[in-house]
Amino acid sequence: MLSFKSLTIPKIQLYLRDRADDVDSTIQDRLRRAGCSFSDRFTIGGYDEDFSGIPDFSLYDIFNYLLLQRSDYDKRKLKAYKSAEDYRLFYDGHVQELKVNYLKVNSSVCVFIGKVRPTQRAKTLTGKMTYQCWFVVDKTLGDVKAAYCECPGGADGACRHVAACLYELEAFEKKSVTDGPCQWKKRKREHDEPVEVERMKIIKPRRMEACVSSADHVVSSFDPRQMVDRAAEDEKIKQFASKLAQINPEARALEFLPHEPVDVAKMDYSEAIQDLTIPTKAKYFKDKYVCLIDNEEDIVDKFMASLSFSSDDVKLISRATQGQSSNNLWFTMRKGLITASNFQAIMNNEDPDHICSRIIGSESLSVKNKFQELALDWGRRKESKARNLYQTAHGLKRNKCITETGLVVNPKYPCIGCSPDGVITCKCHESKVIEIKCPFSLRNKSAKSVLHMKTNSDGYIDFSSQYYCQVQGQMGIMEMKKCDLVFYTKHGIEHVEVNFDEEFFNRMLVKLQNFFTDYIAPFLLEIDR
Repeated sequence: MLSFKSLTIPKIQLYLRDRADDVDSTIQDRLRRAGCSFSDRFTIGGYDEDFSGIPDFSLYDIFNYLLLQRSDYDKRKLKAYKSAEDYRLFYDGHVQELKVNYLKVNSSVCVFIGKVRPTQRAKTLTGKMTYQCWFVVDKTLGDVKAAYCECPGGADGACRHVAACLYELEAFEKKSVTDGPCQWKKRKREHDEPVEVERMKIIKPRRMEACVSSADHVVSSFDPRQMVDRAAEDEKIKQFASKLAQINPEARALEFLPHEPVDVAKMDYSEAIQDLTIPTKAKYFKDKYVCLIDNEEDIVDKFMASLSFSSDDVKLISRATQGQSSNNLWFTMRKGLITASNFQAIMNNEDPDHICSRIIGSESLSVKNKFQELALDWGRRKESKARNLYQTAHGLKRNKCITETGLVVNPKYPCIGCSPDGVITCKCHESKVIEIKCPFSLRNKSAKSVLHMKTNSDGYIDFSSQYYCQVQGQMGIMEMKKCDLVFYTKHGIEHVEVNFDEEFFNRMLVKLQNFFTDYIAPFLLEIDR
């Protein structure tokens, strides 16, 4: 009787293959589903280190693939991906080789093969110096279609060796033609190279210095100054900072003082916000001035001239409406303002009565059908997840951070406002807006395919897009030049950068102000026009 214990792995594979039990059947099926017509990815030939034709490949593609393939890849691990073992393999230079095969011209995919040195032993279980792995990438979208590694845990295509090769591909930067050949080369890691014994510097560790006596410590810490001149105690500094934060949460001194963050939700802004709403301003104007003005057109014109927000009002509104739809003051402050979500409807000349009902708040905010209810709930639940994915992909790499905002108004344009999903700040670039979209009807599609559906043939957002008026309005109100429009699906996120179009914003602003003058103001002032 044959004993498998005495056989090596290659002999077991040969034994099964001779009996029509191909150990590669699963791999071949995976390749077919990925769009590959061959069965042995290592022997087809045509692999090269010329990466000039590789598709766009980003951290999004890595995260989207690993989140779907690995049960242990969750939100917590995603945030700390640089400390994960697969990233450390890449960072420490264990990827020894990475090549690409573009296959046929009409092929929709390309294949990468890599060799990764094992971490805890000199050779693999089969006696090789490296583990071989491969992965298939879509030429258009950059999605990882399939992968495999010959290591013991590589059957699912998401082992640390495959992930290390994916990080290696993402780290590769294309060069221009004049920079020389666009080829992948193994990155040298000096700390990973063996050295001769003569070059090693071996130092005996010093013992810790003896601790100073308690008496010496008391003498050295004595402060001879008057009590009023001595350094303040930490507790008193915290108390001072806490009081300062309540008075002005944006005080610059708070950057240098230890303090507990102010809980905006616990602060009562109700009365202050109520006084700043457009309906309240209209009521105050009507009670004080309408009886003194005979011409109704003059009433509207004078009301428009009186409508204003100070810089302090702007800060208060943003601070008091943090949390947006989860904050009742956000709904209160929006009444009477033309917000960015209504810009497209006004630009498309939709029914003014219907738009006015939404702006003034007489139309119920409750959803009208089950689909809208599901879509609204999906968008609210997934927005924070999309923001975290974006932060992970960009924040750790480029020192970016996202600050959430409330309702934003601009003293220059007091009749309009917006509620972006955040502001992106960066140490080396100007700030920009972030707007997150989680389309419920497209939730099962890949993020890249949704991006292709929502952009034009050049990959940009233009006037024909349903989001163009909204993001242009947000940038104009917030006086920013760029916006990252992020799309989220079950399969990950993608984003497109939108540039500010000042000419378009000015044209839109005229139409928005005319709409407010012709419909909103007369309604609030109870004037028939």
